[in-house]
Parts: sequence; structure tokens; C-alpha cells
Amino acid sequence: MTIANGQLTTKSGYLPSEVLSMIFAHAVPLEDFECTTPDLFEAPLNVSHVCRLWRQIALSTACLWDGVHFAATRDRIFDNVNLLNLWIQRSAHLPFGVRLSAVMEDDALFQFEMDNNPDYDYWKGVRMFVDSVLKCSDRWRVVELMVPEIPFATPIMQALVNSTTIQHFGVSSQYLGLYEPPQDYDFSNNQNLETVRFVTPLIRPVVQPDVSVALKSLVSLELHFCPSFTTCLTWIDMCPNLINLGLRLFITNEAVIPLQSRHTRALLNLESLELTFLAANVRSNPGQLLDILVCPSLTSLEVDLNYMYDAESWPHAADFLGRSHASLTELILLGTPMNTQDILQCLVLSPELESFTTDIAQTAVVEALCPRLLPQGDVTPSIGLLDHLASMRVEASLEAAGIVRNETNSGPEYFKMDIDSPVDATGGEGREEDEIEDISRYAMLCPNLEYFEVDDVDSIPLNTLCTLLKTRCMDFLPGIAEFAEDFHPVPT
Repeated sequence: MTIANGQLTTKSGYLPSEVLSMIFAHAVPLEDFECTTPDLFEAPLNVSHVCRLWRQIALSTACLWDGVHFAATRDRIFDNVNLLNLWIQRSAHLPFGVRLSAVMEDDALFQFEMDNNPDYDYWKGVRMFVDSVLKCSDRWRVVELMVPEIPFATPIMQALVNSTTIQHFGVSSQYLGLYEPPQDYDFSNNQNLETVRFVTPLIRPVVQPDVSVALKSLVSLELHFCPSFTTCLTWIDMCPNLINLGLRLFITNEAVIPLQSRHTRALLNLESLELTFLAANVRSNPGQLLDILVCPSLTSLEVDLNYMYDAESWPHAADFLGRSHASLTELILLGTPMNTQDILQCLVLSPELESFTTDIAQTAVVEALCPRLLPQGDVTPSIGLLDHLASMRVEASLEAAGIVRNETNSGPEYFKMDIDSPVDATGGEGREEDEIEDISRYAMLCPNLEYFEVDDVDSIPLNTLCTLLKTRCMDFLPGIAEFAEDFHPVPT
């Protein structure tokens, strides 16, 4: 294939314009929500500057221009307005997506207060950008805006309540206004919404008494700096088919969930739940939300209380997992006042767990993750035993942990532990076992665990860490063989 006079040619002749149009469409680098960032060296702009024919084809191919993404930078806001108008014009009557956003780390969200000397030129540019977005409100597909403060987005919100085409919507504000009263909006007409993301406490949904107006298409909801339990529950009640839910609470006026709202919510499709607490009201216990949720399909749970809630025990996560009967593969517990029993209970209730992250360095938890030999006749219900020996995943985990099947035995299957000094339940050294033992005497918590992260291990005995490496990190051991040869365990 060669190019001649701006046209791709083959041995059979020139390619039809329809084929070129399809090639251009596949060349557009789409980002989130099928939007593209304007770039002179990328499609669709670069193909429209090759020759007259290509330009004509590019301008007449509306699908090249139906989604655009801009970085919310002050020095480019007027250029962004001009490019947005260009994209809107060339997208014809197709559903349109526009994103004005910035890549932000979590800690940057706390720096979003307005400057003492605001940039009024930038404010003017944002207003012009919003006016341009409103031009195509009848065919919105995606709208995501980061504005200096929520009043800039008010015209968008007012138009949104009548939009029946929008699928993805998000608003972030630089000035959070944490203590200002939120504005109520009716989302009942947005039946096609699939994703909602708010990084502001100033947008609140109107309570819908009729369940028939629920947003049944909404599968992903992120609420950052949500100001009350009631607002969270209103959204949850409106979105029964959620798959991903992220709640970052900044409770300023509620200590407890109102009595009339404490009935159980079943989110049958929810797979990922993130609960982060950024509390101004330290009386608030975010565990109240977990107490009224049932999520049987959950695979990922992240709880981050940022050490802002203090208690001797925090059983809400364990109770939630026990009530939901979910099969977690990922568990993250950060800044929670959970004691050892709370954490162990979460692990016991997550036998399929593959990834576990915590900042609470508790020796008993690390010991429980080490496969260990139980004394004769001992039973440890809090840790559990391997009951399903026929499972291939379990057998693979046993092999990785150094538990070897003895194929020569008849009758019940037997295993033995290939470690020097297994740690017993009290944290000391157990007896060496060279003889073959029944697998029912081995306790293994979370046999599928592949990733374990803890912030601080200084308080954990070195022997316990060594045992964890030898039983869980077989692939890692060859890399530290030289170190291991010179290693002498510290007597306990």
C-alpha cells in the first residue's frame, strides 16, 4: 500500500472514502468515556491537515469529533473554548462528550480553597466554556467539569435535570465550601446515567419516594466530601444496581444515622466498595453505613478511617462481611481502630482473599497467616482449617506454602510441612515435624493470598517474619539466598 496525491492506493486502485473514514476512526486515541485530547500530532487533527481530500473526509466523519477532553489549566482555557466549539460543530448531531478535568492526587483535594486574589480571566474563560457546553445539552453523552466553585456549574446542573441522554456526569470544585448548605437537584429524568462522580459536598439529590424512578443504569458512584449519612443513603436508595461505590465522608452535621433510615439496603451487584472518613465531626461513626448494607457479590473492600475515629473495637467490617457472605479477593484496612480479633475475623470470612493491605502491624495477624501445625486434638475455629482438599486452588496454595503431598500413602491423604520452625499460636517456636501429619492438623488462613502489605513490621518478631517468608514467599526466597545463608534466627 502506498500514498499518492493524498490517497492511499493498492494494486486494485484507490481506497474508497468510506474505508478511509473507518481508518481515521480507528486512529483516534480514545481516553476515558471515549473522549480524546486535542493534539496536532494525533487523529483527528493530524489527518485533517494532510491534503484537501483527507480534510474533507475527516470533517465529514462526525464520529471523529464526538468526544473531547481538556486539562483544566489556567493558561489554556480560552484555547480550550475555541477547540470545544470546533468539536461541537464537527460532531454534527451525534451524542457528545466533554471533559474539563485535572489529574489530582488525593492529598491535593485538601488544597482546593480559593486564592485570595482569584484569576478573573480564568473565571471568564470557565464561564465561556460552560456556555459552549450548554449549546449541545440536547445530546449530552458525557459531561465532566472541574470549576473554581459550584456556582459556575449551576447552569449545567439546571440543564442536566432535563437530560435523558447523558450517561456519565461529574463535577469537581476547587472551592469545596464544606460548611455551606448544599443545593438539591432532581436526577429522576437521567435514566441513562451510568457513572456519577462528585468532588464537592454542595450537590445533593432530591429524595425520590417512588422506587420506579430509580437510576437503574447507574453502576459507578463516587461521592467525595459527602456531608451527611442521609445524602449517602439517598444516593444508595436511588441506585440499586451499583457495581462500584466510593464514599468519602466529611460528616459535619450528623453523629448518627436517623432512625427512619436504618433499614437494610441490599446491593446485590456491588463488587467494589470504598469507605473513606475525613471527619470534621469526630462523634460520627462511619461503621453505621456498613451496618445497614448487604453486598453478596462484593470482591473488593477498602476502609480508610484516617485515624479519625477512636474505639477499643470496630467490628463493623467483620459484621458486614459475615452478613453479606461475600467472597473477597481484596481487602484494605487503614487507620481503623480494629483489634486483633476484628481483623482475624475479617480474614476468616474471606477464604478466597488474594490481596490484603493494612497499616496495623499486629504480630498475631502475621502469625495467623503462617501455615502452622496444631497440637494433637486442638481445634482453632477462629482461624479455620482446610476443608476442601479436592480444590485445585487450595492444593496449589499448599504446594506454594511448602506443604507436600505424600503419594505413597493409602486411605486418607497426608501432608507434611516443609518449614524448620513453625510458629505456634502463642508466637513461640513450635516443635519440628519430620513425620507425616494429617492435613486436618494444619491451619492455613487465606490460602490464596498472594499480596500482603503492612506499613510497619518493627514490632513483629523476626522469627515470625522469617516463617512468613518461608511459607508464603517461595518465589522470593531464591533472591535472598545469600542473605539467608548468613541469617541466624534470634532466640525467642
